[in-house]
Amino acid sequence: MALYYRENRLGEIKPWLMKLMAFFRFSVITVIAFLLLVPLIRTISRSVEKPVFVIAQDNSQSIATGTNNEFLTGAYRTELNRLTESLNKDYDVRTFSFGDGVRENFEFTYQDKITNYSTLFDEIHVKYSNRNLAGVILATDGIYNQGSSPLYSVNRVRVPVYTIALGDTTLRKDLVLTRVNHNRMAFIGNSFPLEIIVNARQCAGARTTLTITRDSTVLVTRNIDISGNRYHQAIPVFLEAKEKGIQRYTIKLSVLDGEINIGNNTADVFIEVSETRQKVLLLANAPHPDIAAIKNVLEKSLNYEVKYVPAKDFSGQLNDYHLVILHQIPSVENNLAVISDQLKLTDASLFYILGAQTSVVHFNKLEAGISISDNGGKISEVQARTDDNFSLFTISDALDSEFNSYPPLVSPFGIYKNTADNNVLLYQQIGNVVTTQPLLLFSAGAVHKTAVLCGEGFWRWRLHEYGVSNKHEIMDELLLKTVQYLSVKEKKSPFRIIHKNNFAENEPLLFDAELYNESQELINIPDVRITIYNEKNVAYPFTFSKTEKAYTLNAGFFSVGNYSYRAETRVGEKPYQERGEFSISALQLEQAESRADHQILYALSEKTGGMLVYPGQLNELDKSIQSREDVKPVIYSQKKLQDLVNIKWVFFFLMLLLSAEWFLRKRSGAY
Repeated sequence: MALYYRENRLGEIKPWLMKLMAFFRFSVITVIAFLLLVPLIRTISRSVEKPVFVIAQDNSQSIATGTNNEFLTGAYRTELNRLTESLNKDYDVRTFSFGDGVRENFEFTYQDKITNYSTLFDEIHVKYSNRNLAGVILATDGIYNQGSSPLYSVNRVRVPVYTIALGDTTLRKDLVLTRVNHNRMAFIGNSFPLEIIVNARQCAGARTTLTITRDSTVLVTRNIDISGNRYHQAIPVFLEAKEKGIQRYTIKLSVLDGEINIGNNTADVFIEVSETRQKVLLLANAPHPDIAAIKNVLEKSLNYEVKYVPAKDFSGQLNDYHLVILHQIPSVENNLAVISDQLKLTDASLFYILGAQTSVVHFNKLEAGISISDNGGKISEVQARTDDNFSLFTISDALDSEFNSYPPLVSPFGIYKNTADNNVLLYQQIGNVVTTQPLLLFSAGAVHKTAVLCGEGFWRWRLHEYGVSNKHEIMDELLLKTVQYLSVKEKKSPFRIIHKNNFAENEPLLFDAELYNESQELINIPDVRITIYNEKNVAYPFTFSKTEKAYTLNAGFFSVGNYSYRAETRVGEKPYQERGEFSISALQLEQAESRADHQILYALSEKTGGMLVYPGQLNELDKSIQSREDVKPVIYSQKKLQDLVNIKWVFFFLMLLLSAEWFLRKRSGAY
């Protein structure tokens, strides 16, 4: 006010205007002074979350077997969509299709080759365990052929499960080639067995003919007389492996009069016929549980002939074997002085497994691709973490996620240093710290390939997996792929294509490629192209994608059959070419059982507090869900403290006061 009084000596500004401008200036200064005290403001925000309802539609082939497809894709589809819209008024409805996998939104194609409830309930648990999940509507026929029973897997979601019973429960005449048990590998000149499991329902007194063919040549013909309406028979057959390569055998049961589902009368099996088995020598410093675990895994595969010899008793030649596994040797007791020259010169691949008994000093002299310093005879317990950039072979996605819960291996303590160009699959994790020290690594020298597992205790990993899942799949896969990579005598071609010999029809074709320069260094500068040919010689061309040091290709899904390929690249003016073959096997799990199991759906709903309805009762299901009083929206409140000076409207308020005061002062002619 004093400042304006001094400016208004001539009385040009009206008194009320002078007081107003003084008030604006005073207010700005007061607010700024107050902000210097750093005041805080508390805000409370509230959000309302509707209850979540999941509707999962079974999209597997068994749904459409014996059911009117027009009904499934017409009236039923319309009613299910109407139910979804009705529930969406009060619930946050999420829709899924499941079968081979779990996908968002309904599909209604009924083409999936398997039914797996475990995957569905796991997906629901992961996505909605911390949400206001009110219930699950499961539209299915109760048939499952992968994963655990829905009565067990539903424990992952602790909410009512309402089931819509689809499919046909009528017991019809059906002849089923349920399964063909066989080995994937046979050896040329040997006989190999097939066990053919045949089931028949409502077919008493009928006769069918079993035929086995290869390349349109009939190998076996056998008549089967069906003695009852619930017939089951395991039929053993022996075939002779005459030709090398992947052989396709077609097993077929002749169709009976009145049989509706004939898709389960035929099965194809693919068997790789090789010339010789891979010989594996297992040398060990002393008896150890790892030895039994490794032998158990390898002896289950017909690919390998395993021989175990204590190191102190070995007197043979390493070159007689494709792979030599050395468990905790060299050690103080067995320093391998007798065969040290063989280890350096043999063309057999070497797989070292280190542990508490390993003599680090002697091991460092073997030039295995890694050295350990500052050991002092100490050991440490380490867990494993996978390297995402590893490209020598593919491993299960479950491997990396499961390792946190696996028991540690006993590893020699020290500083690990690479002495060669290594590919690391597993790194050591100590506590919660993932180190750069390798746990499982591979190197390819000029003479032989080498792998080093820097820890003992593989048997603990297998035992842990069996305790969790009642199987050994992940650990057996890790060991078998390690041994497969090491035992195969690779051509020394600079250009290599890596792939499986057999794929399932719902599995994408995955290929890896490696290209080496003249210094045996991995390069991926030139493009790599591959052309896949089916049995009719139709060509499918692809180009590999480049990874950090190599190449990879996902060629997608192909139909059942035998395929060959030709891969090409060029380094400078020099062309390279690789040829090979593979097969794709049919998945017939959905054809094996076509009678819907509504009893398991009833038990599922009873167990969880839901209800079972049929497709024509979706209105009743809607009313039942809408009448629930235990499901309410969840209101979330969030309190937040923030500096008043950071609030935008305070800034604009001050600017408004200053601008108004400036405008009035200029307009009145004051300066």
